[in-house]
Amino acid sequence: MMKEHEQVKQILQEEMLKAQEACKQIEEQVRRFPNPFEAELEELKDRYAQMQAGTQRLSVENVQLREKLQDQEEAFDEEKRQLEDQIRVAHHILQQAMRGNNANSCHVC
Repeated sequence: MMKEHEQVKQILQEEMLKAQEACKQIEEQVRRFPNPFEAELEELKDRYAQMQAGTQRLSVENVQLREKLQDQEEAFDEEKRQLEDQIRVAHHILQQAMRGNNANSCHVC
């Protein structure tokens, strides 16, 4: 019985070694398989790079538009200030003309 037990044990060890070797071979084959998501991953990387470039472009465009808006607001404020100055001068001239007309008017007539 002991001898049979040793034989079974020996057979089981040999089978275990065969199974381990088969497992190693399968692992090697699996490692050599192409990544099934590699193409999708590359596509996503490309799309991400495009989105980053688009975001960068929009950021630069946004800064340019903000600067343009600020320049236009400054020009508008300057034009408004000049027009207000012209109105003040015109108002002053009209007041002087009205005073002059009142001084020259005939009170006797």
